[in-house]
Amino acid sequence: MSNSQESTNRPLTLFDILVLLSRSVCNNISAEISSSSNKKFHILEKLNLAFQYIEEQYQNDISLKDVSSAAGFSEYHFSRIFKEMTGNHFLSYLNERRIKKAIRLLIAHNMSITEIALSSGFNSIATFNRTFKKLKGCTPIEYKKMQF
Repeated sequence: MSNSQESTNRPLTLFDILVLLSRSVCNNISAEISSSSNKKFHILEKLNLAFQYIEEQYQNDISLKDVSSAAGFSEYHFSRIFKEMTGNHFLSYLNERRIKKAIRLLIAHNMSITEIALSSGFNSIATFNRTFKKLKGCTPIEYKKMQF
């Protein structure tokens, strides 16, 4: 008799049962890990679409709804995932992105504060000044003076 025939004709021992159970558990865990990894990868791909959309559109009047839709998420799900992955709320991230652009314009160009605000995606000077001061601790004019 061959080994495979011997193992099928003999009764299962406790050891055989434990081996079969452990293989089954390992296979299930492996499938769950693979499924979880695929889900995470898919979420990261969609989140990347959101970042691309923000980068292309930050100068325009964009909303959470616009970005979540571009990435294929519901607003609620996008907000939760975005916060979890970046540590920031969407609007905070968007404002930081806009202020970074404004700083580059303040330093490199001889533009008015109004032109910089509009080029950076802010619809009003008041909002621009308030956001800039909140993030940088000074007004855009003060910041520009400190650079020169």
